[in-house]
Amino acid sequence: MHLLNSVFGRNSRRIFYNFKILYILILLYSISCRFPVRHEQDLEEDRDFLFYPNQTIPISELIDKNLFNKNLNSLEEREANLNYQEKNNLFVLLAKDGNLEVSLTGFQGLIQFQPKEKIPLLNLIRLYYVIHEYEEARAYVRTYIQKNNTKLNDFKPILNELQASFRIEERAMILEGLSALPGYELYSWEELGKYFLFQKDFASAEYYLQKILSLAPFNEEALIAMAELCLDAKRWSELTDYGKAINLVPNKKRYSFYYIAKGYFERGKFPESIDWIQKAPDTEKANVEFLILWRDSLLAENPRNSLEGLRKYYKIVQSKGFEVPEAMFLPTNTSHGREIMEGFIQ
Repeated sequence: MHLLNSVFGRNSRRIFYNFKILYILILLYSISCRFPVRHEQDLEEDRDFLFYPNQTIPISELIDKNLFNKNLNSLEEREANLNYQEKNNLFVLLAKDGNLEVSLTGFQGLIQFQPKEKIPLLNLIRLYYVIHEYEEARAYVRTYIQKNNTKLNDFKPILNELQASFRIEERAMILEGLSALPGYELYSWEELGKYFLFQKDFASAEYYLQKILSLAPFNEEALIAMAELCLDAKRWSELTDYGKAINLVPNKKRYSFYYIAKGYFERGKFPESIDWIQKAPDTEKANVEFLILWRDSLLAENPRNSLEGLRKYYKIVQSKGFEVPEAMFLPTNTSHGREIMEGFIQ
């Protein structure tokens, strides 16, 4: 009886162990099957994958949802005889059909065969992005650049294409991967700073901009971007400081007078604001935002202040389509406007 129980116990443990293994295999299989389905609709509807034009199936038909199955079957049947361009088109359709492994390895093979071709690389980046494999995308592009000894100027067409196609998030994703590569650092940091500034992610923008300034304290683009960050974040004292730093850049003082004056104005230091405004070159004064700041600084210091000095610059912006009447924009230049301003004083 003891022996029977022992044997039965061993058999039970073996059955339980086999069942456990089977359960794990089923679970892993279900996960692997479910992975592409998670992004099925995104892949099917995505319009940013790129097809090559070819004589077999025109692009107008390849993008037609009603012909999807017909086109996919046609390309799969002729797969062994497809040329480079048709293989790319097949891998796009396979991606849209959820066949991710074949599509990923297919694009990678095309890139390896012709590294300078843009379309398969752009499609691989898109596929990684849609299925949320961001770090995989960064790692692949880093390896691609290192393996092919690709210089920044040679890789810029890819980044430019992403920009032109409004694939801005993909571009930022790739730039984050490039930011540690020799020769790519400053460019990547600068572009990422601009991207995160546009996204109003001030913390991330400042992180990259400060990395630039730690190496190049008078990098004009980084200083301007930091000034814009301070402008958006209402960090007025820092805005003045960055404006003054820009003002020290030889032959590159653009926007500096506005940033300095704006920082002083927002802190109630109107005489300092006016002083820097008056130092600005005429090219900077002939700008609506600059004129508004100039006018507001003068009137904040003294509502009776004359705005006559702004008139010639107002005429310039008016000639460019600015439609606010002069009597409204420069109130103290008219008797009625002066009466209104006197009312504020009283």
